[in-house]
Amino acid sequence: MEKFTKWADKGTGINPFLPQRRAASSLPSKVASGLLAVVLIAVRPPLILLTLAWFFALSLLTKPWFDILTGALFTTYAYLDGGPSKPMTLSPQHTGFFLLVLGSLTALSVPIRRLFSFLTLRPPMYLLLSILGVSYREQHANLRKLGLRPPGHRPHDSRIGRTIQAGDILLSNHTSPLEVLFFISRFLPAFSALAVAPVAQGRLLTPLQAWWRAGLVPPKAFETGAGQALSSLAAEAKRQGRAVVVFPETARSNGDGVLVFQRGVLDGADAKEAKGGKITGGERGGGVNVHIFGFSAPKGEVLPTHTVGSIFGFYLQLLSRWRTTVNVSYVGAPDLLLQSTSAKGSGGSSRTPVYSSEELRSLLANMLGRPKLNLGYEDFCSFRKYYAAIRAGDEEGAAALARAREKM
Repeated sequence: MEKFTKWADKGTGINPFLPQRRAASSLPSKVASGLLAVVLIAVRPPLILLTLAWFFALSLLTKPWFDILTGALFTTYAYLDGGPSKPMTLSPQHTGFFLLVLGSLTALSVPIRRLFSFLTLRPPMYLLLSILGVSYREQHANLRKLGLRPPGHRPHDSRIGRTIQAGDILLSNHTSPLEVLFFISRFLPAFSALAVAPVAQGRLLTPLQAWWRAGLVPPKAFETGAGQALSSLAAEAKRQGRAVVVFPETARSNGDGVLVFQRGVLDGADAKEAKGGKITGGERGGGVNVHIFGFSAPKGEVLPTHTVGSIFGFYLQLLSRWRTTVNVSYVGAPDLLLQSTSAKGSGGSSRTPVYSSEELRSLLANMLGRPKLNLGYEDFCSFRKYYAAIRAGDEEGAAALARAREKM
């Protein structure tokens, strides 16, 4: 659309913020799809609400403070009630004792807390994805084409994500909440909320917080306090027994290209350097280990993405689809660590490579088969305003935004 070309990348002509539409189909196909959408939108929401209630209840159960407080209340009630507990029944006394033990174990041991969270939270998340008709087709990226392996060498990870450990960074492109749902269902990680001024720094989010924020515009600066450098976030996530997910583009795209990584996202402890930062990888247990995930649509299909408009529109589109398949391409930290050419000029050995944020962006773009675009957070925010003005019929506001864009 010509009126949106001012926000297209000058080198490729791609507008990564414009919502993608499915190809036109015949009238009978449209009628059938419409009827199916009506049925799905009527049937799915009640099931989703029940699953979310189950998930939220179990989320509370994984909190040590909740278990201890609830256990104390049950035990106090059993003591005040004064009645003997019946054999083979789940009395308040038994329930209170179980919750007190569970809360104490999960409070004292991070591995036990992580194991309990995996066992309790993943089933409702998988059920939610099944109700939505969402599936993820995971595959290793072609390491030979990426220049990470000679021909004939297989990826280090026999199973995707097998080598991910607490404190590792999971770097990914970002188009919609679908990426967040994938990470929650597979790894239950922490997430980094990024603000872009003066340089991109972050704060850790829980999975539920990250899911909520996936429909919002990332803030230019935090309202209170300051963020942390990525190395600090990784260290904090490690203490929690979690990996940390980072969306370094900060903004969301429609998947047609890879946006500019915000300055400071991958600078580690040196977040205030004027030049692009670097992430250092080392042997397991040392350095900051980065795993790269790329999300894309299967060939010939269009994924629902959320770049403009309301998040409710995105979920309505997702609810109306019979199935949604997402391709997930993966490069693990061991395959990045063993690349012999990445250490050039870094002063390190071939097993302690140093990657700049631009090199990681190039790897992500090659994994997706998409170009790197010279567009980023500011372009995303201004396009959202322009698109909203167009949809609202505000011609004056849209014209003012277009003129401001031409001067850039």
